[in-house]
Amino acid sequence: MDIQCDVGGVFDPENNRFDHHQRSFDQYWCTGREEEAKKNPEDVKEPVTKLSSAGLVYKYFGKEVLKNICSTEYKVELTEEELEKLHKKIYKSFILEVDANDNGVNVAEKMSYYISTDLGNRVGRFNSPWNAPEGMYCQHKQFKKAMKICEEELMQRIHGIVCVFLPGRKMVETAWNNRESFHASKEFVKMDDYCPWRSHLLEIEREEELEGLIKFCFYQDQRKMWRLQALPAKEGGFSNRVSISKALRGLRGEELCKAAGVKDAEFIHAAGFIGGAWSLESAIKIAEMSVKEHNDEELEKDLEKKQKIE
Repeated sequence: MDIQCDVGGVFDPENNRFDHHQRSFDQYWCTGREEEAKKNPEDVKEPVTKLSSAGLVYKYFGKEVLKNICSTEYKVELTEEELEKLHKKIYKSFILEVDANDNGVNVAEKMSYYISTDLGNRVGRFNSPWNAPEGMYCQHKQFKKAMKICEEELMQRIHGIVCVFLPGRKMVETAWNNRESFHASKEFVKMDDYCPWRSHLLEIEREEELEGLIKFCFYQDQRKMWRLQALPAKEGGFSNRVSISKALRGLRGEELCKAAGVKDAEFIHAAGFIGGAWSLESAIKIAEMSVKEHNDEELEKDLEKKQKIE
C-alpha cells in the first residue's frame, strides 16, 4: 500500500509509514522543533502525550490539508504565518485529544464526573454491539458513519479559527499597532469594531515581550456606548492590572458623572473591571483617573517598603 496508518509497527515518514505501537516509538508534537522552542517555548513545553497515528498524519500532512480546505471551502488564502498558527491551534484544540485518548492519557487525575459525549465516545458508539445478530452491522458502513462525525468536527474547528478567530486577530493587531497614536501612554487600545479581543491582545503582548503593557481596552457596544474594560493580571484570572477607580465603582448616571467629572458616564461595575460612557472622551478620562490612582497607590507601597528597610 502507498500509505500505512496505525498498523505495521513502523514509523518512517519518508516512506509513509505511520504506526505508533512499537516499543521504540518516541514521537511528540514538539519532536524536531527545538529551534522553534527558543522563540515560542509555550508551544513546545512538556508534552501531554506521545503522538498517535492520527497525530503523526496530522503533523506531516496537516498543513497541506488545512491549506487546501481553506482555499476550496472558505476561499481563504492563508499566509505561511497564519497557516502555522492554524496548524498549532487545531492540534491543541482537537488532535491532542485524539492522541491522548488513543494513548490512554486521562484528562485529569481526579474527575468529578465522566464525559461521554467526546469524539472518542461518539465514534465508539458506531462499533457493532457484542450481542448484535450476525450480519446486522456492516463494519465498513459503520466506519464511514464515524468518518462523517470526525469530518464535521474537524471542519467546524477549522471554520471557527479561519473565519472567526483569525479575522478577530487582525482587528486586534490593528488596535495594537495604533495604540501610540490613540493615547500618549501607549497603555490603552481602541477597537474600531467589536470582536472578542482579550485572548488576542494577551497573545500579542507575549509575542512582543510586552506582557502587562495594556491597562484598558475601549470599544462600542450594540447601543454605541463606549465601554472601558480592564485587562486581567493573568489570563483566566479575575484580578485586574488596573481596576477602575474605587471612588467610581458601583455608581451610575448623575452620581457617577459628578464623581468622575464627566457629563455622560453611564455605569461602573462594582468589581471595577468594566464601565461605560456615551463618549470616548469620558471613557478615557475615567481610565486615566484609574491609572493615576493605581500608580499613586503603588508608589506609596514602594515608599513604605523603603521606610521599613531603612
